[in-house]
Order: sequence, then structure tokens, then C-alpha cells
Amino acid sequence: MVVAAQDARATIGRCLEGLERQRPGSLGQVILVDNSSDGTAEYVRQRFPSVEVVERTGRALIPELWGAGILRSSGEIVALTTAQMVPDKQWAQALLQEYARHSWAGVGGVILPAPKLSLPDQAVYWLRYGRYARRTAVGAVGDIPGDNASYRRAQLLPFAERIRREGFWENEVHALLHRRGARLCAAPEATVRYHGGTRFARFARQRLAHGRRFGAQRIVGLGPARRVLLVAVWPFTPLAFLARICRDALGAGGGGSLVRALPALLCLLMCWSLGELLGYLSAGPKGDSGCPETA
Repeated sequence: MVVAAQDARATIGRCLEGLERQRPGSLGQVILVDNSSDGTAEYVRQRFPSVEVVERTGRALIPELWGAGILRSSGEIVALTTAQMVPDKQWAQALLQEYARHSWAGVGGVILPAPKLSLPDQAVYWLRYGRYARRTAVGAVGDIPGDNASYRRAQLLPFAERIRREGFWENEVHALLHRRGARLCAAPEATVRYHGGTRFARFARQRLAHGRRFGAQRIVGLGPARRVLLVAVWPFTPLAFLARICRDALGAGGGGSLVRALPALLCLLMCWSLGELLGYLSAGPKGDSGCPETA
């Protein structure tokens, strides 16, 4: 179990308590990879002495923290989450049941919002996790949420050097798994709840960095004409993204929350979209993404 934390002193206790409540024997090693300046690591060492704490200094992105934890883990199944997530009591059991039934490469669950989130946290939720808010998906799927995901360790080993170098970017690894014929599964009973506490300015910077990586990866290998086309249609990116978020929120019954959080959400959308444009413009002509490994 790998938990990534960034300035998560307010929520890490609830997260780890939720992991402790899992059925005995369903959860083994817990690794916290921490990139905080608010005392998160010290708190965990005192309150949860059985948790292995790994501190990462300097700037880091969540995928880099996950990557460090994956490489330190030793279990047959490696689960990922962040310190803002609190699992339901049957979470681990629901994941393991799917592995017992089928040879899935990875199994992920649902992410629901906790009650009384602040408006910035509601914006973060709908931007980042709204597509995983409904329990309708079950069985084989194309994607699972990194913040509520698990994988057979053997399926990740072929990508160990990539993970060591760049971190664990779930959408990229999922694409590689699919190319190898591996399958991912959605387990709707494996539910975690997002409790917020995210620092808005830090999250906005992360959206910029993630958007830049996405843009740089997307444009690699394209000819000049297609590159120009992507840049030309870029102004419509925030609208398309917003339309998808609205669809997800309305489908999950969160229309009121979405409207209240809209100003903060639009700010985050622009950060991502600007990052995507920078990725388009920084990618080299021969496949160099031009994207830094950290931000």
C-alpha cells in the first residue's frame, strides 16, 4: 500500500485510520511517501509507528511519490492512494476479491466526495475525480483512478526503469498495459472518499505541470501540419474539458456543488490548458517531449 502525501497533516490521520480498519490480513505493508513542510511525516511516525515513512525533499509531483513507493514495495498486489482519501471499511476486500476471480493487471474503485468540502476542494474534486464518482462501471474498463488503484506487482515490473526515471503516471502506464494485452477492472464496492485539504495554489501549479506533460507527450511524433492543428484548436480545450466535467457532475447528482465551485474550477482548467499549450510548444521536432521530470 503506497500513500502519497503533500502537506497532508490535516487528513493523513483519517486516511491511515481508514486503512487500519480494513479486514485483518487484507492489507500488509503501508508506505507513506511524503513531500510536505507541515509536519506530516513526524505526525505519522508518532501516531502510526508501523507505517514506513519515506521523505522526498524539494519539489515533486504525486506520480513521482507513487513511483518511489512502488519501487520500495514488495507485495504481490500494490495499491495506490493519496493522503486526502479515506477508504470505506470493505475497500481492500473488494479489490482483492476481483483479483481472486480474474487475472486483472489492475483493479480500481470509486472516489466519492466527503461531506462539507470547501469550495476549492469541490473544484479539485470535480476536475480530478468527477469521472470516477459513479458506481455504474463494473468489470473490464479502459482506465482506473490513480488515487484509488491497485496493480499486480508482476505487471508493473517491465516498466520499473520508466517508473524510477519519471514516476508512475497512471494514464501512460495503463496505455502500456493495454498494448501488452493486460486488462483493468472497475470494482464499484472499492470506495474511497476525498476529504480535501489540498492547498489550492500548489494544486494549480501541479495542474500546470501535468498539462504540460500531457501536451508534450501528445504531440511527440506528429508532423508539422498536425502540430499546427493542435495549437490552432487549443482555445477550445477548456470548453471541451468543462463539458466533460459538467456531464460527470450532473450524472453523479453534483450539479449544485459544481455551480458553487465554478470560479475555482475555471481557474484550475486554465492552468491545465495553459500547461497543455506549453507542452505543445516545448516538444522537440524529433520526439523529445521537452518536459521536465519534476515541477
